Amino acid sequence: MNFHNVNLPKYIEIFAVGVSEFTTSCATSMSGREVRSSDSQIARRRYLLKGCRLSQLQFDAFNSFFIARAGKRFSFRLKDYFDFKVDKQIIATGDDIETKFQLKKLYQDDFAPYLRSITKPKISTLKLWLNNEEIVPQDIGLNDGIVNLGKPLPTGVKLVASFEFDVPVRFANDNFEYSFNKDGTISLDKAELIEVLE
Repeated sequence: MNFHNVNLPKYIEIFAVGVSEFTTSCATSMSGREVRSSDSQIARRRYLLKGCRLSQLQFDAFNSFFIARAGKRFSFRLKDYFDFKVDKQIIATGDDIETKFQLKKLYQDDFAPYLRSITKPKISTLKLWLNNEEIVPQDIGLNDGIVNLGKPLPTGVKLVASFEFDVPVRFANDNFEYSFNKDGTISLDKAELIEVLE
């Protein structure tokens, strides 16, 4: 598995400017009508490290982090400060059979709600409830976000969860640009991250 269970340093994470994107094909018929089809059902996120001005010590740590990931070879964790938590959301309804459940986040919409699988939860923040009673699962998948209750969830019972999570990302390129500033700081230029869909 080409994943390292480490976070991008916090002093870099806060500079990440995010973009969430789908891939859609558009075609125009002879009558002029437009036909659109989704090439991807899942939104993929990109992050540009923009406006980063680092001290020499911070730059050295970032450079070491980049080298340890071998450029874009190994993915890692990133906290998206705009979207990193789930608060008391129903993640499953029991059928008296299933014992394992994928952590998910619901993006509510009256017409087309979107459900996102969460594979990199922060285990220490996870709380689960059954019938308003907090429970402790048998196991939690650190790298897949699967919760194992150890016994079937009773039919009709809702499993509710609150947690924080990271996004699995990799560097978009095998190189990055940097420049020195007159005040002695170092600027990162065009360093981009891309979400790894698992």
